[in-house]
Amino acid sequence: YLADILPIYIHDAEDSQILAGAVVLLKSELRLGQQLNAFNQPKSNRFDTLLAQSPAMRRTIKEARAVAVEDNPMLLRGEAGSGKQTLAKACHLSSPRATEEFLSLDCAGLSAEQIELELFGCSAAVSEYPKGKSGLVELAGAGSLFIKEITDIPLSLQARLCRTVTQKMFTRVGDTKSVPTHVRLMCGTSL
Repeated sequence: YLADILPIYIHDAEDSQILAGAVVLLKSELRLGQQLNAFNQPKSNRFDTLLAQSPAMRRTIKEARAVAVEDNPMLLRGEAGSGKQTLAKACHLSSPRATEEFLSLDCAGLSAEQIELELFGCSAAVSEYPKGKSGLVELAGAGSLFIKEITDIPLSLQARLCRTVTQKMFTRVGDTKSVPTHVRLMCGTSL
């Protein structure tokens, strides 16, 4: 057994501390192991910082907390400014991917070509970079990628993203070599 001794002090008439006793806790090795595991758990996740007053938002946070640990792609729907990216980041930080990158791309106002280059990067043959340019799918690594306004992306690029997530492979623009990816895709839309 391991003993934890917690002293109990009281104050005397002159406001000095006097040892009045102690509490002794005896713990078995098994119990100690459980406590050490508890210390290694994150003390807080991003959901703890979210405040919700409406029943609908409380339900949304509860559901997001439940699916955060899963490794599936996510689609978050809500009005502009409702906190979809904040909720996506909370899901990322509460998942096994929490120590990996969380990157985001706002597709509003970008052309299809710009979106494709930002997501998938390009080879040296089609860019001014000698070694090519990595896209967000590659840079996120085993982390999460949040795409704001997924509905602004042309359907052909949405299909390519879907293949990337299901096949865990993609090719840069202007390249033929496949690049492995383990990114978790999170998307938001106001539609």
